[in-house]
Amino acid sequence: MHIRLNKGASLKCLAFVVCAVVSGLSQGCGPITAHSTIAKAHIAIEAAEGARAQELAVFEYESAKLYLTKAKLEEGLSSFQSAIDLAEASRDFADSARARALKNAQARPLTPTERRRQLINRQPNRGRVQSAQPSLNSPVAPPMPTVPRQALPVSPKGR
Repeated sequence: MHIRLNKGASLKCLAFVVCAVVSGLSQGCGPITAHSTIAKAHIAIEAAEGARAQELAVFEYESAKLYLTKAKLEEGLSSFQSAIDLAEASRDFADSARARALKNAQARPLTPTERRRQLINRQPNRGRVQSAQPSLNSPVAPPMPTVPRQALPVSPKGR
């Protein structure tokens, strides 16, 4: 049993199948693209953290984190194009934060000794013995010299 279709009917059937397959595949593109763009933005933020951007490029770093948070929210609300746009903005901010951090301080990981020095410098007089006498530059005046008191005469009546 072999059914023969005319040429026009087979083209219409083929066009219908192609449209069905294309529309089925396009339904998955939004979520997949949004998720992969968000993942790339997250990786860019981690790279910026490695360059200490949270200390050296605060504006760009915080902007990247906020845009990423908003992109995740939009993805959760199925607004995939908005999520893609926000994730791309987040990635741009993260890349600029990393570049600025590297430029500002030639960012590199601190050695343990540098880290300790940084902590000590933040806390004045930690671990140092203070002298008993104030220095000449101190805001507190030195104590006044004391004059020995003279004994008061005692009356013979003895009150």
